[in-house]
Amino acid sequence: MPSTISSSHLARLDKSVIPESLDNISIPDIDARIEAAQAAESVQEEAIAQASSVVLKAFGYNTIEDSEAKCLRDMSIVYRYCVFAMLSNDFDFLEEKLLAWLSPLLHSRGFPGKGDSIRAAYTVLSQEALTRLPGEARDLMEPYWSVVLRHLGQEEAVE
Repeated sequence: MPSTISSSHLARLDKSVIPESLDNISIPDIDARIEAAQAAESVQEEAIAQASSVVLKAFGYNTIEDSEAKCLRDMSIVYRYCVFAMLSNDFDFLEEKLLAWLSPLLHSRGFPGKGDSIRAAYTVLSQEALTRLPGEARDLMEPYWSVVLRHLGQEEAVE
């Protein structure tokens, strides 16, 4: 049965993850989703740092000016959007608000390898994030990471 998100639910989360517009809407399994969001927040920095390091080394992005800062920023944005989409149980939010601009934005930054390296980067990020999460949190987050990776695959096919 859906519960209503209250101010006390929101107070338990980092405000950078969720907008105020989430207050007082009905979401199934909200307590489990809040716990998953808290777990995701607790591993966010470590997962992003590790994924960024792997990606920068693997694709030679360290030769691009400000690549580490851009990589950390972009991965952080994607990570927070995935957490919010999971928390609000809203795949459409993820597709409409984040993914519609993700691939074109990254491609416009001139990363070498275009779609292949971008998809690989977010595959690494999703793996780093998911392996750090406990079972139920991982199960709740995995479908949202799958949407990100599927979307990036579709963008590659259009190029």
